[in-house]
Amino acid sequence: MAPAASAPVPVDAGPPAPFVATPKRTDPIVAPVATAPHVGWPGPVQPEADVAWLARLTRGTIHLVKANAGGSSVTLRVRFEDGARALFKPEQKKWRSGFRGEIAAYHVDRLLGFGRVAVVAGRVLDHALLRAHLVHSGAEPAWLARFDEEVIAHSGGVAGALIAWHARPLFSDPPPADFTDGLDTSAPLRKPIAERLPEWSDMLVFDHLIHNTDRWSGGNVLTLGRGGPVVFLDQAAGFNPWRPDTKMNRRLAATCRFRRATVNAIRARRGRDTLASQLTASLAHDPLAPVLGARAGQDLEARLIALADHMDACEEKLGSAMTSFEVQEPAAAQGQADAVQDSG
Repeated sequence: MAPAASAPVPVDAGPPAPFVATPKRTDPIVAPVATAPHVGWPGPVQPEADVAWLARLTRGTIHLVKANAGGSSVTLRVRFEDGARALFKPEQKKWRSGFRGEIAAYHVDRLLGFGRVAVVAGRVLDHALLRAHLVHSGAEPAWLARFDEEVIAHSGGVAGALIAWHARPLFSDPPPADFTDGLDTSAPLRKPIAERLPEWSDMLVFDHLIHNTDRWSGGNVLTLGRGGPVVFLDQAAGFNPWRPDTKMNRRLAATCRFRRATVNAIRARRGRDTLASQLTASLAHDPLAPVLGARAGQDLEARLIALADHMDACEEKLGSAMTSFEVQEPAAAQGQADAVQDSG
C-alpha cells in the first residue's frame, strides 16, 4: 500500500487515545538466550530484564508519541503507561527493511551473549493515531510532512521496531582512525588501544555478522555514560543484501586480535548448530515474524564461516598473541611493561 498522502496539519483536538495492544498471539513472551556461555565482557544491558521489556514493547499501553528530531531516518519517541521510554523506528521509504534489521540484530546480540544491544521488538501502530499524537505533541509542520512522505502504512497500520531507551546518556567515543594499525602482528599495543580493543574487536565481529555498513558514518560508536561501556546502537543498515564475494570490512580484515571467548563462540557455530538456525528459531517469537527471509540466514552463515576462517588464519600467524592484549609502555616509562590479558 502506498504511503499516506501528505495532509494539512489539523487543529489539535486534545489528547489522543493511548495505543492499547490487542495482540493476536497470546503465547508466553520468549526472549532470545545465548546457547553458549556469555562471550562478552559484561555489557551495559541486563538480559534478565528482557522478558519484562519485551512484554512492555509488544503489549504495553503507549500514552505519548512525539517526533525524534535529527537522524537520517524518521524515528519517534514513545512513553509507556509505566513511564518507560522507547524509540519507534517505522517502515519507511529510505530504510524499508531497516526496522527488521534492528530486531534481528538484537537477537544476534543475545544469542552470542554480547549484551550490548537494547531490547528490540516489532509492533504495528495505528497510522492515524500516530499522526494525532505527533500533532498533539507539537511536531513541526516540516517534520510532519516528512512523516507523511516517508513512513509506509499497510491497512492503516505502521510496522516498526520499538527499541528500549537506554537508562543513561550516550556519548560518541570513536576509536582513533589508526586503531587497527599493527593489529595483524603480535606487537604490544598502545595503552589506550589495549584498554578498549576487546570491546572494539567485538563490535567489528558483530557488525560483520549482521552486515552493518553504517557504523562508521559518524557518531555511531557510542558508550553508555562518558567513558562507560561500548553499546551497539543503530543497526538499521544490517541484514541488507550481501554478496558472498564481498570483502570483509577493512577494519576487521586488518584485525587479528580477538577475545578468546569470542573466537570460541564463532568457531562453535561453524557446524550443525549454526547461528543462522538459532536466529530463525529465535525470531519466530517476534510479533512481526517472519522478520527475515531465507536468503538472510544463508548470508549470515556465509559471513560467519568467513569470519571463522579469518580467525583461523590469524591464529596460525600470531599463535597465542591473537588473544593477548599486552600493553606497550612508552620508552620513558617503567621498564617492566604492564600486561592486560583477556579474561573473557
